[in-house]
Amino acid sequence: HNAYFSAGSSATGSYSITVSGSQPVEGLFVQNGTVTFNGGQLDFLSTTAYYTNYVAAGCTEIFNTPLGGTGAPDKWGPGTAVYNSAASVTGGAYCTLNQGTLAIGNNTALGPYQFILGDSTGANVVTFKSASSSAYVISNYVIVDANNFILDSGGSLTFGGPINLGT
Repeated sequence: HNAYFSAGSSATGSYSITVSGSQPVEGLFVQNGTVTFNGGQLDFLSTTAYYTNYVAAGCTEIFNTPLGGTGAPDKWGPGTAVYNSAASVTGGAYCTLNQGTLAIGNNTALGPYQFILGDSTGANVVTFKSASSSAYVISNYVIVDANNFILDSGGSLTFGGPINLGT
């Protein structure tokens, strides 16, 4: 259930994917350009240790579609992911930002569970920001695993839940 989005080795343009109904996903890989997902729900599965959501350098993925399932997006890659819709992940799954940039455009874009900011080794610098000039409230329990992270410009982000700064 892996999906690779690439329009050739030199593609830099934007394109849209229309999701029909609810589609199971183990991994999304955006390798070129800017991909916008519209329509139905993407259900991340919990059949592997990581629920891959990889965005290559210079690329962007924009989710205007809900994220659900028993897993959750596990953001990797130096590119940018934008979560504009509510997430309804189940089963205790949690969103992570392990590498690159994650922008949110919805108060419930990270789902109802934990949000882990940074990979567990702390090796990658991560950037977390608002997707627009709008203000958002992050009510999730946030665990900071990053040694270096950036809260970037855009709208205000208010952290309304507990924050664990670790060691």
